[in-house]
Amino acid sequence: MLEQEVNGKTHVLVPKDIWDDIMAMFNEHLNKGE
Repeated sequence: MLEQEVNGKTHVLVPKDIWDDIMAMFNEHLNKGE
């Protein structure tokens, strides 16, 4: 599990593989927006 800061306030715990999926989707969204 990874502890991540959200908006500098809330800490959330997510499994590593799920976090990787979230980051992959996020990066893909950013790339499409450029």
